[in-house]
Amino acid sequence: MSYLIIFIIVLFGATNAQGGVFPGKTEYSVMLRSTYDSNVLCYSSQDRDRALNGTEKYQTPNSTLDDLRTDSRFTLVHRFKMMDKFKGRFQTSLNLSNYLNSQLNNAKWVSITYKQDVHNKFSVLYNYFYEPKYFIRDYSDVHTNERHHAEFALGKTVAKLYYRPNKTYELVVAGELKKYAYNKYFTEYDGDRFGIKGECIFRGKPWRASVSYGYGEFDNSGFIRNSSEQSIELIDDTETGESDYQEDMYSLSLEYSHKLFSKRTRTKIQFSAADRHYQTTRLPDIDPIHHARRDVVSNTTIKSSMRISKQIDFQIGGSFIHRDSKASDPMVDRIKTYSRTLGWIELSYEL
Repeated sequence: MSYLIIFIIVLFGATNAQGGVFPGKTEYSVMLRSTYDSNVLCYSSQDRDRALNGTEKYQTPNSTLDDLRTDSRFTLVHRFKMMDKFKGRFQTSLNLSNYLNSQLNNAKWVSITYKQDVHNKFSVLYNYFYEPKYFIRDYSDVHTNERHHAEFALGKTVAKLYYRPNKTYELVVAGELKKYAYNKYFTEYDGDRFGIKGECIFRGKPWRASVSYGYGEFDNSGFIRNSSEQSIELIDDTETGESDYQEDMYSLSLEYSHKLFSKRTRTKIQFSAADRHYQTTRLPDIDPIHHARRDVVSNTTIKSSMRISKQIDFQIGGSFIHRDSKASDPMVDRIKTYSRTLGWIELSYEL
């Protein structure tokens, strides 16, 4: 993590230096967001009921199932022109998330983006995202026969190609690689996910619409390294399962620009769905969690952003997320299907 921070400092030191490599304009902004999360640990209805009535034998030590999260984000954007003609942009963000009661879920991430016009109709983008710790919940470790925090580090690399033949239409093609590295108790879950995506964007004042399709594959490399044929009696989850999957992703969004209280406002509604099919070849008694399993995750989001002044933006929004899990063992539906509602207000200030 430290080398990444040093890289950011050096990068923006160079861009701002007199006669630097990329002379241009640098902008600084800070964002504060307050979010209500109805299901912090993504509990199923069964898990939620057991936690509330005190019958959950191994409850994760959070004092509440819902919570209030505060995000603080610091962003630097450096804009320049390559060869005095093609627009370019360096951007980096650092985000800190803190929960009021669920301290185990506190998190931070950093993102670095470089976007460059390479033609009057083509642009390219590279992004690297890193989150050192994402907490899931407490699970049993089959090697120590004890319960431990299950958490992972996520590194994500994205490359995009933009083609905009005119002001109305834009086509985007993207490739993505995610690398999941779990803590020492749950390395069986380590894996790599590769995805591709195509998006079509339409702009016609005051509307903006987009539709996209993506395909992804997850390689559960940790399971291969730690494969075990032992059969265990399932309680909450299992480390002997093979979680390779293939996934189809669909997204549709519609945005409307208008005036509200004489302020420029953008209201957007977006629906996305991910249809995931697990690929395990293990028998149901060995891998009941993944055998013939299908997850469909839907996410409906509506948000409205208002430009209050040249420096201040305000946003209010909400999301409803639902995962429907089915497998050869009906227990998977009971422990993996969940719903989650998020609602937030956000204030951004450009320094």
